[in-house]
Amino acid sequence: MVIDYEVAQAMYNAILQETYNNFKLQLGSTSILVAFDEIIEDEEGTFWLNFILSFDHDGEEYIHYFSLRLGPWSHNGLSNGISYYMNGFIGNSVHHEVSLQKVLTEHRLQQKLITIKSTVIFASRDNGNEERKKHALAVLRLLGMNTDERMVEAGVWDVESGGFIDGTEEFVKCMILITLVKAHYRINSSLEIPGILDMKIADYDEELQIVKDDDNQLSSFFIHQFHEFVRSRGFFFDKELLIRFVLSLKSKPFLILSGISGTGKTKIAQLFVEFSSVGRHLSTPPNDLFTYILYPYNFTYQRMIVPVRLAEQLNLDGLDQGVEITLRFGENSESALIKRESQGHIRLGFRKAFMVWLSGNFSIGDSLFISVEGKGESIQFYKEMPGSQVNSVCQHAFMSVRPDWLDHTALLGFYNPILQMYHSTDLLKLMLRAHQNRDLPFFLILDEMNLSKVEYYFADFLSCIESRRVGRTGELQQEKIPLHEEWQEEIVITDEDGTIYQVPNRIEIPGNLYIIGTINVDETTYMFSPKVLDRAHVIECNEMDLDGYIRIDMRRAFNQNASTASLREIEWFTSDSRYHLDLYKKTFLNPEHRLLLDDLFDAVEGIHSLLLQNGISFGYRVVDELFYFILNAYSNNLLDGTDSLDIGVLQKVLPKLHGNRAQMEQVLADLFKWTEPAEGISLETDMHALTGIYPRTMRKMQTMHRQLSRTGYCSFIQ
Repeated sequence: MVIDYEVAQAMYNAILQETYNNFKLQLGSTSILVAFDEIIEDEEGTFWLNFILSFDHDGEEYIHYFSLRLGPWSHNGLSNGISYYMNGFIGNSVHHEVSLQKVLTEHRLQQKLITIKSTVIFASRDNGNEERKKHALAVLRLLGMNTDERMVEAGVWDVESGGFIDGTEEFVKCMILITLVKAHYRINSSLEIPGILDMKIADYDEELQIVKDDDNQLSSFFIHQFHEFVRSRGFFFDKELLIRFVLSLKSKPFLILSGISGTGKTKIAQLFVEFSSVGRHLSTPPNDLFTYILYPYNFTYQRMIVPVRLAEQLNLDGLDQGVEITLRFGENSESALIKRESQGHIRLGFRKAFMVWLSGNFSIGDSLFISVEGKGESIQFYKEMPGSQVNSVCQHAFMSVRPDWLDHTALLGFYNPILQMYHSTDLLKLMLRAHQNRDLPFFLILDEMNLSKVEYYFADFLSCIESRRVGRTGELQQEKIPLHEEWQEEIVITDEDGTIYQVPNRIEIPGNLYIIGTINVDETTYMFSPKVLDRAHVIECNEMDLDGYIRIDMRRAFNQNASTASLREIEWFTSDSRYHLDLYKKTFLNPEHRLLLDDLFDAVEGIHSLLLQNGISFGYRVVDELFYFILNAYSNNLLDGTDSLDIGVLQKVLPKLHGNRAQMEQVLADLFKWTEPAEGISLETDMHALTGIYPRTMRKMQTMHRQLSRTGYCSFIQ
């Protein structure tokens, strides 16, 4: 795509003016020393930045020259990108020459951030070019770069600040790595980098048949990327566990991880949050600038409540009686009255000229930027953010549950009438942030969730999540959690990034908020009631694969640059920002899915009848969530119908099972029979020899039966 000349020239200037130091690049086991050589300008006015690359292998030194060419393209008179070349020499003989296409840029009108991408495409489709392209892209992903099916992201340019987000040198490093990888895989090049050979891409990139418009393949790629990301952080989880984790969150926004201590329950949640928090590159204000979210009362009552952090910067006497302060906005200024009210709030009133400017430039929900000017005698209002820096919105909160949590104030804070302020929490700020960024997923991790009684501190969340329903116009509706009294209207808090939020009287749980809880079962914890387990997917993390764990290839571990999920992959996970709307619309009952699910309906009806005969049952909610999970698993080609039902029953139906011998012995026997064990298989069969239609449920029934035989009591969660 053609980009305007001014932007291209700014990129070129940044690259030309950068001071380059010697640095090392790591390609697998190969360490490459990069030294800046010189800048050359040719007769056409094109600049060439030359670097010397060297590495040792088997006692021989390899030296290569990398050139970054900066100049306009003659065919349209505009700058259409940056081209780059690489020439390598061993001794005095030419080793190879690679011309690697131009760097393409995505740039649309008024776009503030430009993603710079390089093609990784070979000349033709024969001679295995497509396979080499896949391997090259896989290597680049392992090096921490974002790719699609044909291109790799080299950097992001911020038009406003006039620089690369990660720095110019980092951009050049990416260009060199892209060049080396493509040169390695180019058919006419004799360059061979030992570190890439060590990676053995073909051994673990089996799922790399990527067509980004195909959700079946996109889902497999999402799991593949998450699996590789986990390994890059030095952790090992069975791939099926990762599939279950992702599908559970995609199917329901509340997930509980149970199991013995030390199996990685909290870590898998943290890794997924890190992997999925792609965020968007946001312009965040300097420390002395505040972002104020406009609410209806600002326009209706023509005023705002000044937050504490901003008020602290004002140098005004007589606030109790009210004083005049100068407001500056656009090209104008106007005096306004600022006063401390009886409740302790500092109120700033708006007058005619300011309201004309505000109403003409802003709407409810827009961001207004504020700073205190001079020595604290005036306030400046901005329509656009001045002096911004690029950052990412924080998409998660981690909260360790305490035994003294008795209501939701530990989660959502409370209004203090003595100090006349709202004591906020990380979760409340996260929820307000999520409401402002509805196209991004946000995550709450509740660690050691059952150290206190969940029914006490989490009751409002459980009720409001389950109050969700589809409104007349197709939108999701739900009840709200009360935060403070109705008469306390204008209460504000300030987020860490300077954004000012109004604390509403009542708040909805954002549809884009995912809640992940971890639990242990020991003498210090409380057991969950059935109504809690009924509202979540429950995954046990008790099984350990020690053989797989000790075989981890540590050369691929601790790569902090491993790829996180791309925006398109996040769109798949969030169902294009519809999140769980299809669950509440019960889309699994649509005619197009009946053929897929009819046989499974019969199996679920069978287990329901079996449990009912034993005085146990489950309701419509479990059925809805079970089949939505199955539909997500099967339609995305992650699990077949039988496996998805087996896992679904394990996560949604069985977690509530517990009781003594009289209550559970027949239930376990009947459920074992429901799994359709192979001939000769019984509850007494060795666990490793169990075979049947639903093997996971079968193994769990046997585990619970053995616990019942030993202790006279059994429970799903152990």
